[in-house]
Amino acid sequence: MPGAARLGDSCAGHGCFPATPIIEGSGDVIINGKPAARKSDAVLLHACPCPNVPHGVHNRAISAGSGTVIINGKLAARIGDAIGCGGSVAAGSGNVIIGDSPYQSPVKPCAEQSAKSRAPLLALTPMLLPTLMEWASVAELPILDDLLSVAQRKDRYLARAKLATEAATLPGLADAAKRLAFNNDSILRAEAAQYVYSVDEFRRGVLDKLPKAPVGLDILDTSKLPGLTDNDFMDKKTGFGSALFKSAINGETMLTYRGTNNAVTGVKDWLTNAGQGMGLETDQYNQAMYLAKRVKNVLSPPPVIVGHSLGGGLASAGVGVTGLPGYTFNAAGLHNNTVSRAGGADLAKTASLITTQAVDGEVLTMAQTYGKALIPGLLSGAGALIGGAAGAALGGIIGVAKLLEGGLPKASGDMMALPAVGGSPIARHGMDQVIAGIESQKKEDIGKITNTFRGI
Repeated sequence: MPGAARLGDSCAGHGCFPATPIIEGSGDVIINGKPAARKSDAVLLHACPCPNVPHGVHNRAISAGSGTVIINGKLAARIGDAIGCGGSVAAGSGNVIIGDSPYQSPVKPCAEQSAKSRAPLLALTPMLLPTLMEWASVAELPILDDLLSVAQRKDRYLARAKLATEAATLPGLADAAKRLAFNNDSILRAEAAQYVYSVDEFRRGVLDKLPKAPVGLDILDTSKLPGLTDNDFMDKKTGFGSALFKSAINGETMLTYRGTNNAVTGVKDWLTNAGQGMGLETDQYNQAMYLAKRVKNVLSPPPVIVGHSLGGGLASAGVGVTGLPGYTFNAAGLHNNTVSRAGGADLAKTASLITTQAVDGEVLTMAQTYGKALIPGLLSGAGALIGGAAGAALGGIIGVAKLLEGGLPKASGDMMALPAVGGSPIARHGMDQVIAGIESQKKEDIGKITNTFRGI
């Protein structure tokens, strides 16, 4: 008798494409801590370079289920049940068994060799990603790119870049092509902005082992940079954290600043957020600007500057004193005093060098946009959720000393919105949601472009 299928369980491919997970499930029926999967629930998209139908990038869903067990009005899915485009549910619960024998799907025989040769259409498919769901804190799905070599991921990157270039001049595709081209690089920067948190925690001794980096992201040995020491990138006294990365996928070097880490450096980070927001001088911002200038002087070609949350504010300050391009995510705003005090560019010039992406409805951007009319409620909740000394710093220092004066400075740069995957404004602030939003836009743009090409 077959085991029950659940959100995140693997579903076999067509033979020429790796398995992909179930990405939809019941909102109230939980099996082993995961939402139950049902007939018609979505499975992550597929691609196939062979002439069989469907081919190209396409959606897929569970197409069969139990004849006797119903969940939310849909047939319960089990190991072995068919996937509409070919393949079947390949994994599920080890101790929850559902009903009769499943319908076995005929697997489409489509060119095993295409996968081995990294066919272009396989290179177009978006990677899987950790997804934040409202029913739980974080549901971590397998990351398809972890199965790829650096060369394979680079091939995917180049295939998407080529797709965007070819679509840019076609009627109705210019916007999709432009956004795809940007997000093709932005996902690599976003991964750096997320991974710098782990690097910083490892350097502080919070983590015994450094987690595996995203495929193609390398940490540069900063001890070999003249005039710089490891202490310039991480300071236990002030809470400042950063790292220097190089992508083997697009060749970009990224000076990446860590954002607020409530569990590790929370009080120091929130004191920095509050002080800089009021235009006061802060150690972390001074360190960020010093580091950006030093790295620019010793690296050729110079890096781009990247950061999330507080790290986005630090990155903006680094841009202001160096003139280097910056890319930020759900970023803290930059007070005019911060960069002018260091002899940098004015806010308008600084903003012209930055592209910032923010998740719809995330707490910091809402606070920056709607000002003190909205902020007290947001921050009282944020302080309560964070708790402890860091929560007090957030709700007290910012809520009273700064926000009642008239609000936070807005994030610097050309703002690009990202779709949210649900959750509270605070949950939407994290890098998981940023990465999910970028991947969602990539999937949308790739689908629009490839569907148009198919009809030409």
